[in-house]
Amino acid sequence: KATKDPVLACKYSSIEACAGGSLAVANHLASFCQEVGLITYLGDEERREDFIRDSLQANVKPFFINKDRSPTIHKRRFVDEYSQAKLFELYVMEDSLLAGDNEREFLEVLKNNIRNYDIVITVDYGHGMLNPDAISLLCEQAEFLAVNAQSNAGNRGFNTISKYRRADYICL
Repeated sequence: KATKDPVLACKYSSIEACAGGSLAVANHLASFCQEVGLITYLGDEERREDFIRDSLQANVKPFFINKDRSPTIHKRRFVDEYSQAKLFELYVMEDSLLAGDNEREFLEVLKNNIRNYDIVITVDYGHGMLNPDAISLLCEQAEFLAVNAQSNAGNRGFNTISKYRRADYICL
């Protein structure tokens, strides 16, 4: 800690960019599936689309929904180089629910593609993409529905599995 202020003082060493979240899940699935469809949203601010496309495996078919007046979710973790302990996280995101044209676009893409896949894996981080209409559509139309609903620092623990009335597989 700094002697004059009660703050952590750290020395910058390097930066590493990783495609995490649903991108990491899609890439993992792509290692043993012929085709993986990925529906996610990108913000119209700090879009990062080139980085995201370059990070996806060749057999991941992305469907990017736009989220107006929002950055693409970007999490920065500050890690101690020696111990690898996470010191601090900074979330760059706007986590209100999709609405208006963005919501309609998402529901349309979901409706048009959900029956094309044997398994639908919903990775719900509680960051505003999955509203009640989308969840109902997933529960009603997915042939096999696997749900990962996370309570995490970004959603303050208010993202529970109970909002899904059906799932064939649950991971918390």
